[in-house]
Amino acid sequence: MYFDKFRQKCESLGYKLYGMNRDEIRELTGGSVSFPKAYTELMSILGHGTTAPCWNGQDFFGYAVPRLYDYAAETLAENGEELSLKETDFVFFMSQGVIFAFFDVTEGDDPPVYVYTEAVTGRFIKVSEHLSDFIWNYCFEPEIAFEEIV
Repeated sequence: MYFDKFRQKCESLGYKLYGMNRDEIRELTGGSVSFPKAYTELMSILGHGTTAPCWNGQDFFGYAVPRLYDYAAETLAENGEELSLKETDFVFFMSQGVIFAFFDVTEGDDPPVYVYTEAVTGRFIKVSEHLSDFIWNYCFEPEIAFEEIV
């Protein structure tokens, strides 16, 4: 549904996708958060990993997700930021401890994506209107994946 085009593109490029089942997805937060439909679908497609090279070295897959919120909060504190994440923010991606991406679980079935990067201090930037668009851009149009949208 949200990731049909993504899945087709990955398959056409020969990438293997290793998804999680519903119970594994629910365990990502101990069942305390109801995920947007797009995120649930995404994890069912590649929550255990993929051979797609764009994910090499990134903290994104199921094994890393439970720690990302805390790592993100630590990153903000270490950088002296006055910013903080809300309880409804869900950090789903982190790269090298200098950039992380998150969405607010209350912002719809395919929520906007926000990013913190050490390159832009004092605020989060909105990089996509939809999680599904961010994932597509990150994998297949990386030059625009982290550009701020207005």
